[in-house]
Amino acid sequence: MISVLYRQYFLKYNYGYYTGALDGIEGAQTKAATGKFQKGYGLTVDNIWGAKTDAKAAAVTKELQTLLNKYGAGLTVDGVLGTKTAAAIKTVQKK
Repeated sequence: MISVLYRQYFLKYNYGYYTGALDGIEGAQTKAATGKFQKGYGLTVDNIWGAKTDAKAAAVTKELQTLLNKYGAGLTVDGVLGTKTAAAIKTVQKK
């Protein structure tokens, strides 16, 4: 399972569901953002980051990385939204 800090990063930079500080604390904002992600992807909305939410996050990140590579991002398609993926998102958004 991924850390709370990574979940916040994922939910902030990949979807904009999380708008709080990246503090690694699983508070109300983090749980609400998790619920928004779950709802957006047809998962059971319980605001808890479990195995199904984790698997869906990895799958949609792989899809995103594949799309970004069509714009020349040169990313490894690994399902991890790291700094290179976040930078590629910003680059494509600017274009």
